Amino acid sequence: MTIIALGTIATDPCMNFQDGAPKVPPRILCIGLPVRDLTFRVNVPARGSKENATHFDEICGGNALNAAIGIVRLGGRASICGPMGDSRETSSRFIFDKLAEEGIETNHLIHMPDLVTPISAIMIDDTGERTIVTFRDPELWKVKLPPTELLLEDCAAILTESRCAPFCTELCAEAVKRGIPVVVDVDRAMSMREGLLTASSHLVFPASRCRRPPTSPTTARRCKSSPSSPPPSWPAPAARRARSFSMRRASLRRARPSRSIPSTRSGPVTSSTARLPSPSPRSRNCGRRCALRPRPQH
Repeated sequence: MTIIALGTIATDPCMNFQDGAPKVPPRILCIGLPVRDLTFRVNVPARGSKENATHFDEICGGNALNAAIGIVRLGGRASICGPMGDSRETSSRFIFDKLAEEGIETNHLIHMPDLVTPISAIMIDDTGERTIVTFRDPELWKVKLPPTELLLEDCAAILTESRCAPFCTELCAEAVKRGIPVVVDVDRAMSMREGLLTASSHLVFPASRCRRPPTSPTTARRCKSSPSSPPPSWPAPAARRARSFSMRRASLRRARPSRSIPSTRSGPVTSSTARLPSPSPRSRNCGRRCALRPRPQH
C-alpha cells in the first residue's frame, strides 16, 4: 500500500521506470555531408533581374547534421561522420563552431585538403516555399571513412542518406551483420541492385515520393477535388491484357491495306481497278477466301 502524507510525495517503486533506463544515452552515428546554408527571405527573382531580401540567416544544414541536432535536443547522443572541405575554409570553421554549440561529437569528420565544404543558397518566398541551389564538390565522394571498429564502437544505430552510398555501404553492411539498425534516408531514385538498400534495416522516404501520380487529367481533377480519396488503382492483369488485345486489333484493322482486282465490267471504266467492298461482320468469320470474294455485278 502506498501512503501519501501531507506535504510529501510517495511513489510506488514498481512505477519507477527511470531505474531501468540507461545511465548513458545511446549514441547514434549520423553519416552525411554537412552543408553551410545561406537563407534569404525573398520573392524568387526572374531571370536576369535583382531582388532585395527582407531577411538573411546563416545556419548548418544537411540531412545527417539536422538529424544529429534533433537527436541531441531530444536527450540522445549523436556523432557525425563525413567529408568536409579544407580545415582553413570559412564554411568548415563555421560548421564546427555550430556543432560544438549543439553538443554533437565531431571527431569522425574528415577534412579534405583544398576542397570546398558544401554550401547552399536557400530562397524562401512569402508562402514558405523554398528554392535551393547547392554546390557539392565531386571530390568529396572519394573520402575514406575511419576504421569500422572505431565507428561502430558504442554505436546503437546508424543514420545515413542515399547519396552517401559510395563511401558508407561497406560500413552499413557490417553494422547490419552485428545487429545494429541502419536507417537510410532515400532522397533519389535507387536501383534495387544497389548495395545500400540491402545493407539497411529501415528506409525513409519523403511523402511526395510515395504517392502514385494520376493516370489522366480527369483522375487528377477528381483527386484534387477529394484529397481524402485513395490513389487510383491500376487495372487488373486480365483487364490490361483484354484492353491491349482490343487496341492491337483496332490498330491492325486501321493499318490493313485495301486490296484491288481488275475490273470485269464491259462498259467504260474510269479506272483500271475497282476497290473491293469492306467485308461484312459475318464474312469475317468465313475465312480469307470468303473475305476476298467480289460481289456479283449486274
